[in-house]
Amino acid sequence: MDIKKRLQNKAFWLAVAALVALMGKTFNLFTIPDNYDELINMILGLLTMLGIVIDPTTPGVSDK
Repeated sequence: MDIKKRLQNKAFWLAVAALVALMGKTFNLFTIPDNYDELINMILGLLTMLGIVIDPTTPGVSDK
């Protein structure tokens, strides 16, 4: 795993931001309306998963 390339990847940082937001929401550091709760969880979870599995050595969000 090439840490240097991963740290330069925008998708990685998007995933880190989504993970931080998801953790903040989990620990009630901020509140959102109840009717958007599941949608926000799903979006933040997907963004986090994408950033974790992305391969920064290939262009875009594809994998080898």
